[in-house]
Order: sequence, then structure tokens, then C-alpha cells
Amino acid sequence: MTTNKMISTLLVMTTFTSMAMANEKSNTIVYGDDDRVETYQASARDQLLASSTAGMLTNVEAIDLGDSFMLPPKSIEDAMGLCKDERFSDQPSSVVCSGFLVGPDLLVTAGHCVTTQERCDEVTFVFDYKINQKTKRADMIVGKDSVYKCKTLLDAKLENLPGDKRDYALLRLDRVVKNKTPLKFRHSGMVDNKDSLVVIGHPSGLPQKVAAGASIFRNSSEQAYFDTNLDTFGGNSGSAVFNNKTGMIEGILVRGAKDYIKNEDNGCIVVNTAPEDITDKDNLGESVSRITDIPSLKNRKEFMKAAAAGNITEMKRLIDSGVSINIVDEKNNTALHIVAANKNLTAAKFLIDKGIDAEAINLAGKTADQMRNFNGKVNMLIKVAISKK
Repeated sequence: MTTNKMISTLLVMTTFTSMAMANEKSNTIVYGDDDRVETYQASARDQLLASSTAGMLTNVEAIDLGDSFMLPPKSIEDAMGLCKDERFSDQPSSVVCSGFLVGPDLLVTAGHCVTTQERCDEVTFVFDYKINQKTKRADMIVGKDSVYKCKTLLDAKLENLPGDKRDYALLRLDRVVKNKTPLKFRHSGMVDNKDSLVVIGHPSGLPQKVAAGASIFRNSSEQAYFDTNLDTFGGNSGSAVFNNKTGMIEGILVRGAKDYIKNEDNGCIVVNTAPEDITDKDNLGESVSRITDIPSLKNRKEFMKAAAAGNITEMKRLIDSGVSINIVDEKNNTALHIVAANKNLTAAKFLIDKGIDAEAINLAGKTADQMRNFNGKVNMLIKVAISKK
């Protein structure tokens, strides 16, 4: 690190020490009471779930310091003009969206956060961006094991049609996330109207918050989302919404009512408030995209099963239905890994012609052509595909 860069970093850290302290000065309400708490204040189970969630920022905002990264330290008070006596006003607002882990290197966020591969190439995800229980501050210098770039956008939808408001993105990170367990999620069916919900993410870009005690007030099987009274804000887009009873992910926080309103007395902004029991259901509430609507997650077992059987017709049907050809199983095997292991030349040629990533590496550190060294024809086919890239 250069001397000037080190001095700049130290100045930022010194400034941040006074402004990143956890602030809980008021009891501002959102839907009823403000249920947001620091991660260390949540239950042991919710703390464990929170460890597999992340915040998103652009690559240029994550300053590479060599063996670590520095996050943007600007407080939410400075960044958004939040009134000083609002909760968390002096905490940093460093990220723009949230996300959560569903595979060793698979992450889900909102579709409007990452809609294209071009956007994927521009963003980074940081884990464990939260208030430290001992220091009551967020660590703005984070180790490289907490920071991962978006590598490949596997599947994304962002629709705003009357009967179709799907909003999700499934992506692969640049490497397997260390010391994190992929979260469990619903594969079929619907959340029960009586179930209580928990959301974990980064409201307004703040360090990680957990908000429980929410309920559902609209949940139609004809819609790709359900409506809730979750206490969420803009940076919560992409947050995991859990079933409080099962700890399983039901969906992705994607939309909500107006977060802040102007305080006419002093010109700063305050949290918008509404009753816990929402009556104005057309204009209030927070929407959650169903995780069961992501075809690559919903149908990946069927896709891998078809690959193992060499069933090209079924693989094609599933790809046409929205399954990403580059989806991976729990061991990070692509369909090409599976057909290569089974020495199926015809299925391998089909997948390569469809554009599968022939260089993808599984958890064992192997590419598909390394699955069976004695399988010369398949290996050669894959090597040729790689050479043409």
C-alpha cells in the first residue's frame, strides 16, 4: 500500500470511529413498532441464518487494500439526510441491495438489483457487514474471505405486468463462499397465511438487521408474490424472507411502500410510519417474490437427473422452461460434469452446443473433462469447446 493510500485509509477509519456507533435513540415505528434489531440481538437461530446473507455494492466502491477491502463509510444521516434522532442515523450506509446464499457459490437477490450480465460484472457482495457486539461499530475494513464478485447471472426476471410481477435474480459468485452454509428454501407450495415472517438484510444500506414479527395480508396462488407488513427499506431489496416457524426461505423482498418522509420543521427525513394492522392495503405493504418461481432452483434436481440419464429431450424441455444450463448441484457439478462422468458423448455434445460453461469447477476442484480421464472422446470434445472460447 502506498503512503498516501495508507494515510487516506487511516483518516477515513478515524472519522468513521465516531460515526459508526450503533444508534437507537428513538422508538420510531414502521408498521407498528420498529422490529429491526442488530444481528447480535437476534435469536441464535436467526444469527446463524444471517451469516449466509450479504450486502451488494459496486466493484469501485469496495476499495482493494491488498489482503482486505474497505467499504464506503458515509453515514445514513449524511447520505440520505436522515434526522439525527432517528434510529441508526449515524451508522454507515454502504450497500445498495441484499442477497442470500442458496449453494456453495449460488446467491439470490432481487431482479431489479442484478438484471443483466453487464450489471453482474459491476457488483460485489459482502458477508458479515454488521454491527459488532463488543465495539458497537461496523467493521469497514473486511477480509477478502468476506467479499465476492458476481461472476455469472444464471437467471433473472423483472416483470411489472398486472398478472406477472416476478422479480428475482440467481447468480454464481466468483468462488465458493468460505465458512457459510447455503440456506434452505421452499421448493413447492405456498406459505400459509397464518405464518409469521422474519427478514434479514440491509435496510437503507445499513449494517445487517433482523426484523421479525411480521404477518401476511395478501397471498394469492395466482400471483408470483405475497404482501406483508415487514419493516423493510430500499436496501432490503433482495433480502431473504424466512418462515419464522421453519427457518426456511419463503421469498425475496422486492417492493414496498414509501420508506421516508420529510420533517417539515427541520427539513431532514424521518421513517414513514403506518399501523401494524394495515387497512390501506392498495398503497401499503411490502411485497415478497416467491422463491418457488425461480425455475433453475425449483427444477435443478430434475435437470441433473435428466443429465445422469442422458435424457436430452427432458434436458431440452427444462432449459426451454427456464432452467439455466449452467445451474449446479449441491457439489457444484454442472450437467456437463455429470454426463462426462457417465461417458455420454451425445449428451455432452448437446450441452456444449447449448453453451454450457465447459470450464466450470466443482467442489472437488475438477472441470468436466477431469471427471473420467480414461473417457477420451468426451474429454477431447470438452477440451475443443474450451479452446474455442
